Amino acid sequence: MGSIAVPSRPVPAGTSKLPEEAAVLFDYCCQPGNLTRLPGAIAKARLMELITWFALCGAVLGQCQSPRFEDRLRQMIESDTAFDWTLGHAARSFNMSEATLRRKLGAENTGFSEILSDTRMNRALGLIQTTTLPMAQVALEVGYDSPSQFAARFKDRFGVNPRHVRGGSERFERIGAEVERSGADALAQ
Repeated sequence: MGSIAVPSRPVPAGTSKLPEEAAVLFDYCCQPGNLTRLPGAIAKARLMELITWFALCGAVLGQCQSPRFEDRLRQMIESDTAFDWTLGHAARSFNMSEATLRRKLGAENTGFSEILSDTRMNRALGLIQTTTLPMAQVALEVGYDSPSQFAARFKDRFGVNPRHVRGGSERFERIGAEVERSGADALAQ
């Protein structure tokens, strides 16, 4: 799977092994009302970042079987975002035809390509925010052979170049799906 090794057995999760930035995020997420005050997409991105921190520190979260095919498909793609996923691969994994999978996803108002792209981009955002992997490696980790194609897709999804999320020469506040300028740079515009 690349740079993140999945432990063979569950490891108890705690904040003692987390980097300071992750521990602060954990405390924030645990405070009643903090996440409910945020727009849904931002709250989800913060929780995904926290889950990524736990994974990088060796925690294995339990897998649940959601009755929704969208969730089950996301979970399957998350297991190996670099894999060359197709509708056919997914359908065979669920022991059904492509048409049946397409119908089931349609009943949940979504589609395979949308779920694949969203899952990969969320994983990429987590990797960019929590690792120092080169952008070319991040692209490979989420299934893109071309770093330029990855950067274009990332910018379409989040509205900012992935290099700027990491910090580059400008300072950005990491808030998930919406990345805003912060500090004096924002006032200068």
